Amino acid sequence: MGYDYVDNFSDEERWEVMKLVLASGKYEQILSLLDDGYRVTGPLLECLYRLGQKGIIDQILERSYRFASNTCGFLMMYTASASVDELNANIRAREKKRKTREYEEKQKKREAENERLEKEWRSVVALGLVPETFEYVQVHNCWGRLFKEFGTDAVVEAVGDDKRYIDGLKRALPSEFWYKKGDFSKLPADYHLVEGHEVESEAFLDMVLRIAGGAEALYGLKEKTADRELVKRGYKHLFVQDGVVGCRRLAKVKALTTEDLRNLYRSNPKAVKKFIWHYGSFKQKAALFFGRLN
Repeated sequence: MGYDYVDNFSDEERWEVMKLVLASGKYEQILSLLDDGYRVTGPLLECLYRLGQKGIIDQILERSYRFASNTCGFLMMYTASASVDELNANIRAREKKRKTREYEEKQKKREAENERLEKEWRSVVALGLVPETFEYVQVHNCWGRLFKEFGTDAVVEAVGDDKRYIDGLKRALPSEFWYKKGDFSKLPADYHLVEGHEVESEAFLDMVLRIAGGAEALYGLKEKTADRELVKRGYKHLFVQDGVVGCRRLAKVKALTTEDLRNLYRSNPKAVKKFIWHYGSFKQKAALFFGRLN
């Protein structure tokens, strides 16, 4: 980890701290000091050697600590190295061996954990598609694995509308899956996620409009940008069918024509008159005044 403040200690002060630790007999703490930025010195290694702490010395030599120049003689003796180059090679070999050992240990732990989890998983799925299984899947976020085990449709049917698990299930499956089932509850959040991003928005709208009920769901958003896209893509009839409310939305995206008002006038003249007097353009008011909507 290292602590920068250690660099402010003199060599004598660092050695005083080390001597206190050695005197306490807690030799493992020496490694902690070295981790925090203390240097490995010749006197330190000599003390550990005389105290019979070869295990600690070996651990020191396996790590990339800072070694003082006065450690060279001791290290050549300890590692039986004939030269500094051979000493450096011996130290590199020790470090490599440590890393290999640690990697193998981690692999064994990982394999053991995977084996434990697999046994746990088999015992869970043996219960079938029941609340206990859904609880486990939700906690461990492994819906995908449950889909592979039983099939997506079977899992969805088993969860039903259980409020304890439906939110997690919805997050685990793509929005398009739910849209095709007629569930557009994720549409508002999905739309706002792509809104303003031209390429993503185009692809998203294409996908929604390919699905039965998609256009109606987009219309239900009551978003100005979505309204503009619906008109551009040929869904203007949704607005006209919605009467005066739809006409107001068309007006906001500058897509309301006199012809639209004429079609609506035939079924609801009173509402159209009221709309034009309150929100209509001069041209639309003129058309109403001169009876051109009849």
